[in-house]
Amino acid sequence: MKKLLLLCVGILGFISIMAQNIETGINHFDSDWRFHRGGAQSAENPGFDDSQWRVVDLPHDWSIENLPGTDSPFNRDAISQANGGFTTGGTGWYRKSFVIPENVQTKRIVVQFDGIYMNPEIWINGISLGSHPYGYSSFWFDITRNVKFGKKNVLVVKVRNEGENSRWYSGSGIYRHVWLKVLDPVHVAQWGTSITSSNVNTGSASVHINTKVNNLSDNTLKVRLVTRILNAKGTETNKTESEQTIEKEGLSEFMQDVLVKNPELWSPETPILYTAINEVYAGTLLVDRVVTKFGIRTLQFDVVNGFQLNGKILKLKGGCYHNDNGPLGSKSYDRAEERRVELLKSSGFNAIRCSHNPPAPAFLDACDRLGMMVIDEAFDMWMEGKNPNDYHNYFEKNWQSDIESMIHRDVNHPSIILWSIGNEIPWMTAPEVVKTAHILADFVRKTDPSRNVTAAVNSLSPDKDPFFSALNIAGYNYGSGGDHNKDDIFNIDHARIPTRIMVQTESYPLEAFKSWMDVKDHPWLIGDFVWTAFDYIGEASIGWRGYFQEQNFYPWNLAFCGDIDICGWKRAQSFYRDALWKSNQLSLFVKPPKPSFEENINRQPWSKWHWLDAVADWNWGGYENNPLEVSVYSSCEEVELFLNNKSLGKKKTDRSTEFKAIWNVPYQAGELKAIGYSVNKPVNTVVLQSASTPSQIKMVADRGEIKADGQDLSYITVELLDEKGVRNPKAENQVRFEIEGPGTIVGVGNANPISTESYQSSERKAWMGRCLVVVKSAQNEGKIILKASSGDLKPANIVINTTSVSSGDVIGSKQSLMKLPNVSYTLSGVELVALAEKILYKKCPQEDMYLYLLRPEGSSKKPLPAIVYFTGGGWVNGSVDSQIPNAAWFRDHGIIGITADYRVKSRHGTSPIECIRDAKSAVRYVRAHAKALGVNPNKIIVAGGSAGGHIAACTAIDGGDEPEENLKISSKANALVLHNPVLGEGFGTAFFTEHPEFAPILKIHKGMPPTILSCGTKDGTTPFAVAEKFTRLMKEVGNTCELIPVEGADHSCDWPVSNPHFLPTLNRMTQFLLEQKFIPKQK
Repeated sequence: MKKLLLLCVGILGFISIMAQNIETGINHFDSDWRFHRGGAQSAENPGFDDSQWRVVDLPHDWSIENLPGTDSPFNRDAISQANGGFTTGGTGWYRKSFVIPENVQTKRIVVQFDGIYMNPEIWINGISLGSHPYGYSSFWFDITRNVKFGKKNVLVVKVRNEGENSRWYSGSGIYRHVWLKVLDPVHVAQWGTSITSSNVNTGSASVHINTKVNNLSDNTLKVRLVTRILNAKGTETNKTESEQTIEKEGLSEFMQDVLVKNPELWSPETPILYTAINEVYAGTLLVDRVVTKFGIRTLQFDVVNGFQLNGKILKLKGGCYHNDNGPLGSKSYDRAEERRVELLKSSGFNAIRCSHNPPAPAFLDACDRLGMMVIDEAFDMWMEGKNPNDYHNYFEKNWQSDIESMIHRDVNHPSIILWSIGNEIPWMTAPEVVKTAHILADFVRKTDPSRNVTAAVNSLSPDKDPFFSALNIAGYNYGSGGDHNKDDIFNIDHARIPTRIMVQTESYPLEAFKSWMDVKDHPWLIGDFVWTAFDYIGEASIGWRGYFQEQNFYPWNLAFCGDIDICGWKRAQSFYRDALWKSNQLSLFVKPPKPSFEENINRQPWSKWHWLDAVADWNWGGYENNPLEVSVYSSCEEVELFLNNKSLGKKKTDRSTEFKAIWNVPYQAGELKAIGYSVNKPVNTVVLQSASTPSQIKMVADRGEIKADGQDLSYITVELLDEKGVRNPKAENQVRFEIEGPGTIVGVGNANPISTESYQSSERKAWMGRCLVVVKSAQNEGKIILKASSGDLKPANIVINTTSVSSGDVIGSKQSLMKLPNVSYTLSGVELVALAEKILYKKCPQEDMYLYLLRPEGSSKKPLPAIVYFTGGGWVNGSVDSQIPNAAWFRDHGIIGITADYRVKSRHGTSPIECIRDAKSAVRYVRAHAKALGVNPNKIIVAGGSAGGHIAACTAIDGGDEPEENLKISSKANALVLHNPVLGEGFGTAFFTEHPEFAPILKIHKGMPPTILSCGTKDGTTPFAVAEKFTRLMKEVGNTCELIPVEGADHSCDWPVSNPHFLPTLNRMTQFLLEQKFIPKQK
């Protein structure tokens, strides 16, 4: 949910929350924290001197940072040992100072933490708010009674990642986002909107919206809730409203139902999202707005058909993943979570199990957008621990609130198909544990009746039946080829309990073939989740040396069991899975003549988290003519292998060969090639090429343009190539990086599981001929230049552009849905819904200036014309919202509608000169960022009313530009639309006498843009005679200009919306722009 508040708050008063938009009600609270690693006596006190502490931005993880006095985060003697990848936790302190303006002291102030690992205690102004032991659940505090309005406040967080508390790398610190919320006393409760659907078919779907509303005021109030449903294009499909009386300090639940016609259903192939907008009115005053994304889809489970999504049988191609983001540690940047889902999706996965804890909200947002189904899991243990200091110490007191946090926060994500209450819980046959399983499962089903419950069970045997009886779906860990399940456990258990629906919640990579064949063959087995889809830090070396029985695994620090490595590159097992899941797949791998790492002779036979030692490498100098085992993974009908263009024969690859073909090939340098055939025709080719000594560096970014929001990331793959451009997998050169511009290096890596190099350095050794750099944007736009060098190799540069276009979620795009005081306007019985992207276009000393951009429905491959509106107000007052109806009108006629805020005297102490400068800055910004905004830079219409019409007209004349801007980018309008404009005679005489250069009527010349203007025939402020004169002078020099006389109207002319002249005037202006070919012809 995104909460959008209507607060008239001056941002000047919010001096310590940099670049934050208090008016929206929810503020990113991630920047400018003070951090200290270690103990700090009395640091919870507001007066504590933290000036020597480090300044950090969130998300933050100190365990991925170099240990003090070293150049590595790893320590052989770390308490975490192999579990935590030999990283160090300990204690850390965070402090943030901020000021909340006095004029919001009637509001409620809430701070929300998405995730802190672990066991933090929080203070505000020296007053303890409490602690939160679980490191993976989100939580919040209402701090209204403890904040000082108009004065400095200090929020303090002490984090304790102490002792042995995790079986994998957890990271340490405030590793997810923090939010500060300013709420009206009457507001939608925290995570208070729950949306479900029923009776779904192609014709309609019943959507149920349950919304809890708080009345924390001192009075009993009548509260009205208006809920609007918008489809993926942003079109309103439904509206409902209801009213209740809520007692003071009370809470009421509104239950609303709408019938959505012809619903578009969410699925992995079509991840279509709807939007619900809750508007809360106290009396007639709109006091809160909450935006919630949701999807319409059906989930069905039975033993005959297995799992059905929207009535279609679907097998879960699943994987498990842990919380960390590789070189970033546990830091949960939105882009890192999104990229993870993108990589998994491109590798064929359609489902993910969040093991073994609730994930970051951004991860679920990405799953919703991209189409990835999710098992959302609560715990790794209950009353009995797996480590001395883990969550079992807090379970009995906290399980209910942590499950509530998970479900209430995540319930509206259509990607979530199952809740899991636990993983491999110790003593599952014990009566107390079985009882707990029933208590937890029943609680989950009561909290969310729309989904089923599972849990992951290991050591599968009939004595687990009482535990399984608590679950709707039985989670089997390692049912295929597991140590206790050498027989076909799925058939055996189905014969014993034919009503049981099963899912393999974990499987061995080495058993990939059997695992997937089991899923295909058994309808009651709905899917398979490999351990793991993504590699991770911790559980060091289970993917090579096996699960540890001793503690001598250093320097191993990665699990090395993931289909995808920590840098995001597919490993051999992932290519094999392609052959199992997709048609006409082909890949080629070689078993090294010597093991890639030292082998563990004590590895137990049941420890199968590894894959075959196989690399995509044909560089084996010194082994000439020695036979090397070559494996081809293929879902083609047959494959043919060639060495230096000589055929080594064909082999079939199908289920009978486990989709593999193996040759023993005497090594010769050159080209090893595999061709896959189907129906006797070549359908795929893969080549391994021998490489010579590296001579050059190549860099490729996953995205060449990122947002200048201080959080966005670009992942740059760095490869070492020979003179022919072939990557040399044997190259391990040290690569050094330099960065210029508005960005920083936040992570480096190479996926080598035994490397103890720093993840935070500006250099990294290559492994397998490549390494990775992660670059984070700053909050100002520009060009980031990353340079890579390595000795005598030819260096490389890459440019990452950053743009200040906002991010987030909006209807039909990836832009932010921002606050608009009036969400809709009715014209001739037709409602115009105004939902805008909010974009920073100018940072001013007094206040940041924003554009509000409204896009037409649907997507356009071609850039569109845009109209930029400026409000009136005599250069003294005015609200950016007043021109939203005009912008929405033109949006619905096929062009991009924009309203632009600008500085005015009442708020900023400015003169008309600053107004003109801002108008030119806004037009220049739109033109400079035309490509990113989807705007045709040669069709920018500038519009405005009264004084807004004046500054719009000034964009067509010379002068008045902001001195420091790039004047090579034109700020001139391509067309003008002016409502009762100030033109240089009449209103503003004193200003124009002093500054005649800003009087449009005095600056008319040939070549000015086509112009249409309206004016009331009885306007005493901007006289009609002046408008007539302006029109005549424009025509006399050959310009296109039209005046719309509004008969009998004063200065209100064609405004507001209720004005009878509003619609006729806009209709004529629209026709004029159509004639001038600025508006596309309407169908």
